[in-house]
Amino acid sequence: MIRSLNFALRNCNKNILINSNKTINNGLLLKKNSFCTTTTTTSEVKVPTELVVQLRKKTQSPVQECKKALQASNNDMDGAIKWLLEKGKATAEKLKSRVSAEGIISVLVDSGSGKAVILEMNSETDFVSRGDIFRNLAREISSATLSNSNSITGGKLAENGVLEFDPTQVENIYPIKINITNEDGVAEEMTIKDSIVRIVSKLRENIVIRRASFIQPLNNNNNNNNNNNNNNNNNNNSKSYISSYAHDSTSEKKDVGRLGSIVQFEYQGDCNNMDSLKEFANQLAIHIVSNSPSVVTINEIPSSVLEECKNNNKNPESLYDDMVLYEQSYMYSPDHSVKQYLEILSEKLGIKNLSVKTFRRYAIGETAERV
Repeated sequence: MIRSLNFALRNCNKNILINSNKTINNGLLLKKNSFCTTTTTTSEVKVPTELVVQLRKKTQSPVQECKKALQASNNDMDGAIKWLLEKGKATAEKLKSRVSAEGIISVLVDSGSGKAVILEMNSETDFVSRGDIFRNLAREISSATLSNSNSITGGKLAENGVLEFDPTQVENIYPIKINITNEDGVAEEMTIKDSIVRIVSKLRENIVIRRASFIQPLNNNNNNNNNNNNNNNNNNNSKSYISSYAHDSTSEKKDVGRLGSIVQFEYQGDCNNMDSLKEFANQLAIHIVSNSPSVVTINEIPSSVLEECKNNNKNPESLYDDMVLYEQSYMYSPDHSVKQYLEILSEKLGIKNLSVKTFRRYAIGETAERV
């Protein structure tokens, strides 16, 4: 028995001909006349733990994805980042057919220029939309698009000067560069499109920017920068102020939420109490979110809506309270309409013709198709 075992062990490493066309060579089954070469496969590349940690901090990608990327790039950091981006694009392409009807509304006012933006960014679930990663990306996109709004091509310019991007046009903002801060606190520049690809790869949900609207300053003359002296004391020149509000019961910063609004005011003269004007502006932004008007004045009601009322023997005045901001009871002074309160406040602040120039109100999922 012992002799038999020794014989087997001595011959385990020898070449043995099998079926005349296969041999076992050092434990490897080979075809006859084939060559066995030792190569390093992707799975055999040893990845230092510290490289995985560094790549995860840079990209916020899952640990296993970081390891695969480093193996595929032979531990080259730049190559691994490119690998993750390409894989993310493939993942985003697979997920883009999924319905994304959850998400947040992001609002932002640039106090220096008097410009404002409101945009809707969607996810598949509210679990993702409530997370900091998703919300912080929406904030970064809002900031970058507002700063570069003059360079964005396409969109539709409304009569009141609002630049709008609907779901068919919103991709025009994707080439804008934004700074994404990694876990080390280091900012990395990339396009909005690539930043969305990265977050899709991390969160595994279809994420899209649904729409966006930009309010431009009135004649480049605004008071959002706390400056009443606009180098022109001619009271015939209109001045403007813009406010915003996003409804989110879980956050003190009212810049993201499921509902949001931006509103632009216009007036002439020097305001004697800017704090009161700002307070009213903020309250009216909240009123707009709460009462969901669609136009400022009766004259702005679409003719198609009036025609529908006529065809259904319905009095158009029945629409005023729901649709027209000026005709609604002002929620902070219920005895007055919004229009009446504007007149009262205008006199109180020593200014003339305080009015709402325009506004936009967004609610999550208004334009998304649900399954």
